[in-house]
Amino acid sequence: MKVVRVTGGRRAEVVARDSSLVARPSSIVYRPSRGATEVEEVARYYWPYRPFSLFVQLSRLVASPQVQLNQLVRINTDRVELFVQANLKAEEGQLFGASFVLPQGYELLSAVGPAVANDYERSDENRRFLHVEFHRGQRETEIALVLVRRDVEIGSLDVPMVSSLPAATGRLAVQVAASMEAQTASEQNLKSVSPQTLADWLDARQIGSIQFAYRYEVADLSLQLGVRRLPTTIRAEVFAGLAVKPGAAMYTYRVRYNVTGSPVDHLSFRLPSEYAPLIAVESQAMRSVTQTEAGNGQTQWTVALVNEVTGVVDVAVNFALPIDPAARTLQIAPLQTDAPAGYRAIVAVQNLSRHEISVAGSASLSDLPASEQQKLMPGEMRESLQYVFESFENNWSLNLDFKPAKMASRIQAVVDLLEVTTVVQRSGRCRYEAKVALQNRSEQFLRVRMPEGLRLWSANVASQAVKPVVSSDAVRRSSNDALTGTLQTDVLIPLVKTSPGGLPYDVFLYFADDGTEPLVTPLDGVTKLQPPAISIVGIPVMQTTWSLRLPAGYRYVRPGGNMSPVAGTVEVLSLGIEAKLEQLKRLESTYRDVADKSVRGKQVAKGNWQAFNKKLADEIGQTQSYLNARRNEVGEKEYERLQTKLGEQRQQQDLLMGRNVLFDQQQQEQSRHDLNTFLNVDASNTGVAETVRNEILQEKPGFLSKSEEQQIARLEQELAVSQQQLDLFEGKKDAPDVAQEAPKEGLSVVGGTKAGELIAGRTDKDAEMNRALGQLARQSAAQIDQKQAQIREQLEELRDNRLQRHFQADSQKAQASRSQIEPPPPQQTPQAEPADEYQVAYGFDQRGRQARYPSRQPQSQMAEGAAGYGVGGGGPGRAPSMGQPYAPAAASTGVPLYTARGTYSLPVTLPEGAVRLDFSRPAGEAELSLWAVSQGTIRKLYGTIALVLGLFVVALLAKVWPRPETRMPISAKCIIAYLLIVVALTFVLGLAGLLVSLLVILFSEAKRGAKNFRFTIEGDRLGDSRNRTS
Repeated sequence: MKVVRVTGGRRAEVVARDSSLVARPSSIVYRPSRGATEVEEVARYYWPYRPFSLFVQLSRLVASPQVQLNQLVRINTDRVELFVQANLKAEEGQLFGASFVLPQGYELLSAVGPAVANDYERSDENRRFLHVEFHRGQRETEIALVLVRRDVEIGSLDVPMVSSLPAATGRLAVQVAASMEAQTASEQNLKSVSPQTLADWLDARQIGSIQFAYRYEVADLSLQLGVRRLPTTIRAEVFAGLAVKPGAAMYTYRVRYNVTGSPVDHLSFRLPSEYAPLIAVESQAMRSVTQTEAGNGQTQWTVALVNEVTGVVDVAVNFALPIDPAARTLQIAPLQTDAPAGYRAIVAVQNLSRHEISVAGSASLSDLPASEQQKLMPGEMRESLQYVFESFENNWSLNLDFKPAKMASRIQAVVDLLEVTTVVQRSGRCRYEAKVALQNRSEQFLRVRMPEGLRLWSANVASQAVKPVVSSDAVRRSSNDALTGTLQTDVLIPLVKTSPGGLPYDVFLYFADDGTEPLVTPLDGVTKLQPPAISIVGIPVMQTTWSLRLPAGYRYVRPGGNMSPVAGTVEVLSLGIEAKLEQLKRLESTYRDVADKSVRGKQVAKGNWQAFNKKLADEIGQTQSYLNARRNEVGEKEYERLQTKLGEQRQQQDLLMGRNVLFDQQQQEQSRHDLNTFLNVDASNTGVAETVRNEILQEKPGFLSKSEEQQIARLEQELAVSQQQLDLFEGKKDAPDVAQEAPKEGLSVVGGTKAGELIAGRTDKDAEMNRALGQLARQSAAQIDQKQAQIREQLEELRDNRLQRHFQADSQKAQASRSQIEPPPPQQTPQAEPADEYQVAYGFDQRGRQARYPSRQPQSQMAEGAAGYGVGGGGPGRAPSMGQPYAPAAASTGVPLYTARGTYSLPVTLPEGAVRLDFSRPAGEAELSLWAVSQGTIRKLYGTIALVLGLFVVALLAKVWPRPETRMPISAKCIIAYLLIVVALTFVLGLAGLLVSLLVILFSEAKRGAKNFRFTIEGDRLGDSRNRTS
């Protein structure tokens, strides 16, 4: 700095702190010392006169920086990136900017550093220049540059490099994508170094992926590489597994591809076309699968992968064939792949059934040594395998002789309990309710035989109203007497066919007597009641209960037929529990049958088993509570008998539940050794996505991130400092102007001459200074606002620019690759067909088409798939859901359920009746009769018997009673008294009063007769004595 001229001022002496200040008579020259960073006082002037002027000449010292360029080149399949770290240091003076020469064809994404304020490019005919400006002079700083080119042709590649002005020294590192190969074609002024010497510049992960490393000390540099993509090499190992189960032959092929070199995005294999409709393909790295004809009876599946991958990729192929009782051979077809680098096949056969299997013929197969088996499978798995072979050719074959085991016979349709309730009126009219506890897998209709004159009012099957069908040969006569037999009618009730493992369901039927004549003889006096029976035709009935609800006023005696009386309601309930225990035993047997055939069938059966167990346990508990509540109404022995019976039924249920739990444990143990499960679980390799393999090449170098952070921190600090200055200037520019202050309150302004006018042109210096300072503060505040806006704009550009988006796109791509190849959480999903165990469990539909990640199915689909719970699928009509009977949606609203026309859905409620009599029979074809005697008739009978007995006694007394020779005649008074007694007692007591009055008269007359007899005997004795005396 040089002071050229001073006017109107006087210079004062300033003591120099160092020799950099040189005083001359007419000027002052200041040269800063090396490393000076503080503000120094150069000159001091007095201002005694006006005007005052000072002229200063400024100039920058020419600084020659030392530059070191560390350059990192990344060669990828779709682009080449160049990252440069420039270290600048000035020995003398300060640096206010830097210039670089950029390679042609490369786009500059960013230039960042702690001192970078701005950058711009310019070009001439041959070169591109980058000029970087610093926010202030720097003695030493760093700059990071990022350049990229996307239209690079693979082959001969000129490695891009940046040079500086002036020339620089530095280092060069080259990273190459994993799927590419690079060789040095030519180099100039480069010296090879070990990548480990770059530890002060790059981190360990970056150093590990460096293929070439150099250092240089001159400016004329060049490096040419020969780059090519590595050829793709695929090896395949096919593990073919056959697990023979009681109901199906389960085939699983685990195809393990080993891909090296360049990545692939699709894989393919071939199998015989006859299996194509059944095959399901799954891989955790799969995006989709397509199926095409390959000729020669082969079908090709092409698996499209989520990403381009290398490494080990597993594909699982599953299908199942149902066991045909007539089948005598089983074949394992070879799976063929396009694997020119190597092929190996392992064939294993596992027999999990009672079927007999033996090898009928094989080609290009040999026994797999035990040592190799140990490498492939756990010990328990090896022990359960019947045959294990291997082959190194893709034309192997294996045929097995098959002898199916004898299938156990199961009941297809059975009525476990037929509960009939009949209400008989005095007129002989009858109303029936029949509850049929049914297990049906084969019958389309339930044939119900009822007497002619009885009409079906309502029919309900599995909580659904149905329309019955009258059989064409419905009217027939009884086989006992074709002329006098009762006419009968057959009604066909549509049924639901349950699948194996489905719950039994109930059929409710309501009948009413609407014939011209009542079905039962009207009750009058003594009547024989013989209500016609309702029977089930074509389906065996295991237990029948018949409850009669009869009118009051009668005594019902002498029951006849083939049914036995049941004592009490608890006994009837226990019979229902026994029927449910039989259903539970049958459900347990079915569960064991379907457990080895179908995943969905097993889940359906298990769900039904648990729901039925809970329902049965609740029913037993309710029956015990009912018995305890009415303990005073039954005898002690009867109570103990019923409690013992219910306790035994509870023990039977517990025993069945324990057996089922033990079976589940055995199934779980067996599933651990199941070959199909092992292969599907083991098919978990997804390969390495190319974005993941080249993840290091997609990371931002550490020196670049550091430069960005330092620049952001510097801008934020400048923003904070400027805000403090802005707050300070805001206070100054708002200072009041003394010359323009309003007059104080209470003072009046009077006319006169202003003081400023008295002193010509003179103003108050303080007010003038305040105005100048305020104006300066406002100008400074505006400049600070503008500077803050610029800083904020720079911060936004640093946080969101092309460089950030460039790395964010690569990071998102790598993250998506990881998330897409990660397996979904395992969930059990019901399966569509009994024989296709892996169709749903591993994500396949009924036709073998791929379903991506079945565990993420919508809830509506899962609910639909679970419709097998309850009665099960397979028949006309829908099935109740597990744990509760099926009902339409309107059932939850409390509105009575009436279905469309054509169904028998009338709501029917039977009257309770005054007298209830219960009967049971351990079979069907029930017959029942009994006598009904009116209570009035019984009373009349008792009166008649009493009258006869009285007359008999009177006759007997008259016969044996001694008669006197002379009988005293009855007086009129006695006759009137006897008549009054007879009338009074008969009027009060009826027949009993008449009998009592007769007995009173007889006793009175007997007593009078005895008295007369005594008088007669005494008279006779007196006469005899007189005669002897005379």
